Amino acid sequence: MGKPYKLNPERANKLLGFLELGMDINEACALAGIDKGTYFNWLKADKDFNLRAGQARAKMKAAYLANIIRAGRGNLRTDENGKTSGKPGDWKADAWLLEKHFPRDFGYLAKIQLDGEVKTTIELSNEELTERVKNLLKRKGKKLNG
Repeated sequence: MGKPYKLNPERANKLLGFLELGMDINEACALAGIDKGTYFNWLKADKDFNLRAGQARAKMKAAYLANIIRAGRGNLRTDENGKTSGKPGDWKADAWLLEKHFPRDFGYLAKIQLDGEVKTTIELSNEELTERVKNLLKRKGKKLNG
């Protein structure tokens, strides 16, 4: 009798729950008691599991995005007596979203200038070198002797 199949509803739900929390695949697999390779095999072999894994990751993204949007908006309230409560919005949450969604317009652009000499070493076998020389000479219309 072969090894029992590791993908069962209990293990799948456990793993998907970890993914929905935002854990990376390595950690989620470790906590669910499977190898990362097993996870990727399941994705290929089981369309339903693949769909549910994608949904779990999408739910996690949606939840975190909603939190960031709430942070940007704040929750200031003024009651009938004019008393204000809650927190003001935080522009940094909105700025972060703009940076991530529109990096060309709002992202940080690092400008790097490299000065100096660039040296490149190419290692070729004798056969590869001979073949390249033959091709160069062929383009020039000459033959290699020997």
